[in-house]
Amino acid sequence: MVRQRTTQSTGQLDAIVRRDDALISSVFRRDLDTSSFGHIGFIGQGSSERLRGFIGDIRHNHGAVTPITDRVGALFAVDVANRGVEELAKTDNDRLSFRVLMAPDVVEFFREELSRTSQVRVEAEIPFNIGFDHYMILYLAYNAETRPIDSGPAPRSGSTEHRSEGGLFQTTVGIVNGINTPSAITLTQQNTEQAISLLRNTFGYDHETAQAVMTSPNNVVSVALRQDEVVGISVAERRTLNIGNGRSVQIAELTDGTVHSDYKGNGLYYKISTELIAYLSRLPQMDLIYGESNAQNSSLMDTTARQGRRFGGILYSNTEINGNMRNFVVTYLTPRDFDTVRTLQR
Repeated sequence: MVRQRTTQSTGQLDAIVRRDDALISSVFRRDLDTSSFGHIGFIGQGSSERLRGFIGDIRHNHGAVTPITDRVGALFAVDVANRGVEELAKTDNDRLSFRVLMAPDVVEFFREELSRTSQVRVEAEIPFNIGFDHYMILYLAYNAETRPIDSGPAPRSGSTEHRSEGGLFQTTVGIVNGINTPSAITLTQQNTEQAISLLRNTFGYDHETAQAVMTSPNNVVSVALRQDEVVGISVAERRTLNIGNGRSVQIAELTDGTVHSDYKGNGLYYKISTELIAYLSRLPQMDLIYGESNAQNSSLMDTTARQGRRFGGILYSNTEINGNMRNFVVTYLTPRDFDTVRTLQR
């Protein structure tokens, strides 16, 4: 079936736009993707009762995240958002959350169309340069009425006032199997199991999931070792995005990070995450580093500020942590920020 629609928004289209329902439906798939990025080019089942993904102009091949650069493509994206709300109602999920790559001069029109015709809203945005071209990564989301809201300040895990003997001076921080870096660390099997245990205790992962975090070829891992024990970890997932026309970009999302409860409160997470960001910033053709952080974790918010990360927006009721639904803050660094982060590493 083909639908027809005329927009009354500012700068209205000169002709009726025709969009194919079969094409819009093809964006959705049912399989599970545990990657932090979600399905690339599609929207599908994710963690925390979400439908999620990363799409571009769906008129082009789904294997790429081709930037949306015109109003017709933006209208397709609006219809995808509305179809997502319909798909959500057919599942046990209660949050639709996906990202769209779009040219800045189309964003205002897109926002107006969303406001006029959709329950989906833009929760965050990241400006993103590809060569001399400027784009935006938009976070789109809709929460069903059944989804719990952020229930307030997070309970503290361990004592933030604790100071381990020797502070940071007896702690070695480095990149696991890092390339061309003096801070490269090779973990023993025992160390890897310690890291897996730390991830499981913090995030409730099963062994297989935590092991995948440590061993995935897409992940870069920074750890803190004290007396040959892993006491802190910070992880980033790298991805090469095919954006069409033979072009690609390198992005990294800061994902899992935690410190053993006995070593909290001395700036260890700041140190290992800064080491990780500095390493990522030196990788060839790194175009963007960003992360989504628990808004109720004050020490984590302080870390993002100290690292000079830029504010992108708030993801409402994004993820459940220890039985509580939490808002997450999107922060990011572009190549113009990388020199500052490298200075912080010293």
